[in-house]
Amino acid sequence: MMHEPWKEAWEKAMKEKQEEISKLHTNSSQGKISDGFLKHIEEMGTAEKPIKIETIKDPVIEMLKQKFDERSQVGINKYGTTLAENNDDDFLMHLLEELMDASAYIMKIISERNNSK
Repeated sequence: MMHEPWKEAWEKAMKEKQEEISKLHTNSSQGKISDGFLKHIEEMGTAEKPIKIETIKDPVIEMLKQKFDERSQVGINKYGTTLAENNDDDFLMHLLEELMDASAYIMKIISERNNSK
């Protein structure tokens, strides 16, 4: 059995921790904290009172992740390897070429927009 001052200190600490967890729940519902941090907090739950945190997904980011997955598969099919395993290419030159292409695409759209006015 705990000595009374220790019991009071324990209960105070637990109350403060519960207030922190409640604040995190509020922040998570407003999309203010990351999934990784939420997982860490979720693991702090007790067997008696587990913490259940709902993750909010942004549909725009989900579409972007799908595009990354699709683009990765195109590269794997084309080059027969993953980007992580490819140590042979000059990635700075690839980046320069891609940025040059992107600049050309932007110039084309600007030109077409200006000609349509």
